[in-house]
Amino acid sequence: MGFYNEGPYKSFRFGDILKDFLTVEPTINNPVSELSKAECRIDISSGCYVLLSPCCSIDESILLLSLLVQIKKPFYKNAYFADDMTRVNLKIPPDKSMSPEDWNKLSQDEKNKRMGRGDAYTNLEFFVYENNGLLPEYKLIIRGNKIPNPPYMIDFRKTFFVKCDKIRRDQKDIPIEVKLLELSVETRETLRNKLSYFYGRRPPEDEAYLI
Repeated sequence: MGFYNEGPYKSFRFGDILKDFLTVEPTINNPVSELSKAECRIDISSGCYVLLSPCCSIDESILLLSLLVQIKKPFYKNAYFADDMTRVNLKIPPDKSMSPEDWNKLSQDEKNKRMGRGDAYTNLEFFVYENNGLLPEYKLIIRGNKIPNPPYMIDFRKTFFVKCDKIRRDQKDIPIEVKLLELSVETRETLRNKLSYFYGRRPPEDEAYLI
């Protein structure tokens, strides 16, 4: 199967691309205990979003969303990613995680150590979405060449929730018209695996207590 399922769509699913919601992004100078003393800026924008609520948790007027943003240009420095940017979503061999030039700068001991760890995720915060032509076009020039249908990505660190009265478990009145794309079962599992790994990492100080 491909990256996306073909429509028509009847329900919201984890990993969907939705439109017409709002991003409300507060920025504070310092945490405060009294609201009247808060110094903050609130930016409101709209765009396309990825639905990060698990399918069984789409309920009670709440959706977890992450804004779909343009791909990072530095990803194209790695030829392995440049050939297929969705490889960012997968565990990959250590020698493919950087450019050949950077890999060759490592000592042989360091290369052996990394190869011994096996395939691993890179760019842990990000998940790349193919642009199949239904998403807004943007201009991306890499080394003088225009990239056709450049991909998008989400940043797991920038997940937020929005309340919408039409979101209920039975999904009878969901605004299905805002749904642009649905992931294939395989791609949805890839997103689920990477997101789980992102949140499931243990810091070294915790490992010492959990062994």
